Amino acid sequence: MAKTKHFLILDGLRGVAALAVLCMHSSYKIGFNEFPARGYLAVDFFFMLSGFVVASAYEDRLKSGQMGFRAFVKIRTIRLYPLIALGVFMGAVGTFLHIYLADKAGAPLGAPMTYQALAISIVLGFLLLPFGPLGKGLMPLDNPLWSIFFEVGVNLVYAAAIRILAGVVALRVAVIVSVIVLTAQALHFHSINFGHEDATMSLGVARVCASFFIGIGLFRLYERGAFARVPKVPGLVLTVALIASFIWKPIQDGGIFDMTCVVLLFPAVIIFAISDNVSARWRPAVRISGRLSYPIYTLHEPIVDHLAHMTRFDGPERIAMLVATMALVVFISYWVTVLYDEPIRERVKGVRRATAETAQ
Repeated sequence: MAKTKHFLILDGLRGVAALAVLCMHSSYKIGFNEFPARGYLAVDFFFMLSGFVVASAYEDRLKSGQMGFRAFVKIRTIRLYPLIALGVFMGAVGTFLHIYLADKAGAPLGAPMTYQALAISIVLGFLLLPFGPLGKGLMPLDNPLWSIFFEVGVNLVYAAAIRILAGVVALRVAVIVSVIVLTAQALHFHSINFGHEDATMSLGVARVCASFFIGIGLFRLYERGAFARVPKVPGLVLTVALIASFIWKPIQDGGIFDMTCVVLLFPAVIIFAISDNVSARWRPAVRISGRLSYPIYTLHEPIVDHLAHMTRFDGPERIAMLVATMALVVFISYWVTVLYDEPIRERVKGVRRATAETAQ
């Protein structure tokens, strides 16, 4: 049977992580140093949440054969693809305008900023494939899609190999091996902020696998009642802990700090979050936080790229522009969710249900 339990506090924390990434990228574009400096760890938190939530929603059905691999792919595509396509489109429009205006002004374009490179990157972007020839990023038209690429990949591996990964030993091996490899990489680079560029793509495999499979392991422990006696921790405390991990500047090796977050802090936050109840007064805010987390994360980069000219502001004005930029992204994300993403997903689901009923 499908899991019906909804972990509301995890939705809220997902929104907090999305806002951290938004703030980090916006602050850099507007002319600040990146803040929070370790906001990239939000991606690892997303990967871990993905493992927990995907296992919660689909593991029993995949193991029992009630849901096949193709059905899993369709469901995940319906959930993820509308915003992927929109993000690529927005990035393509912005890049086209940049090339067009530069060409019109007589400025030399040169590689990689050409119409041909843009066309190739658009095709690859819509297919969620890396190495678009517009720059060193995996997904140059909408950079945050690099993590969606890895998340989709590990989701497919999980569903395809569910009969193997359903075993305790196999999951333990997956966690241990990926954590060891990621730790070695973290110690070498003094960070785990890699995987988003062509040159470091291979390093991203261990990064996504470590957090994703830890998330699956946490769900299985939860199913067995391992966290039944975990004390209640207020959601505000968990939020502060999560934000602190993004802000903290370790005195010693940053790689050690990053791995401590992946192996200890983030699992602890999830464990305490699934045992917490949200009070009625905070439920609407928590729900909207989770509802907007994916569109904020997926669409913020193309939106912020259009506002790069705001580096001309300084002092308090620059801070005001940072706040305004983040508010604009949240505003656009809300209306995209209401008018585009959710209606499309509901329409596709309705067509699938009607097709299934007709086939019967």
